[in-house]
Amino acid sequence: MNLLLFFVFVILPVLEIITFAFVGIYWGWLQAIFLTITTSFLGFSLSKYYQFRAKGNIEKVLSGELPDGHILDNMMLYLACFLLTLPGFLTDFAGLFLLIPWCRRLTIRFVGRRLSAGVLSGFDTRSSGFYFHTQSSNAGQDAYGDEFTTSRSTHSRLGGAPGKEQDDDIIDVDFEVKK
Repeated sequence: MNLLLFFVFVILPVLEIITFAFVGIYWGWLQAIFLTITTSFLGFSLSKYYQFRAKGNIEKVLSGELPDGHILDNMMLYLACFLLTLPGFLTDFAGLFLLIPWCRRLTIRFVGRRLSAGVLSGFDTRSSGFYFHTQSSNAGQDAYGDEFTTSRSTHSRLGGAPGKEQDDDIIDVDFEVKK
């Protein structure tokens, strides 16, 4: 986690400044500034559009017309809009990447696999105040065709001091990829 924070707050801004300098030298400073402002306005306008679209999708998901994967899709669209509003060309490229539907699906699958691999390989978050204990499971498929299992545990704990168990009924989802 410390490495991620170091990347986001130190490495990424330095890379953004270097990229902006190269674009400014190659295309000109006014064009680079104009492009940065334009992508910020694009991010703001797209976030308004996707806000109205997401409201309709959430209502359809709750009524059972759409699969749950559309919620993750909308979250990735909001992330893309946020990245577009940030000044810098690297975040703009990442935001434009997430606006492409098949790139969004690849990103969701990659993040899902990384998270499930981290949990399955012994990723322990007991010191941070939450962990999961898996007992029984039911299998299914998400909106993109990946298999998942849901597990219920009465010994899962969220928050509080380490070592104290609470009897909360929490659903844990594990992704498995068919080969």
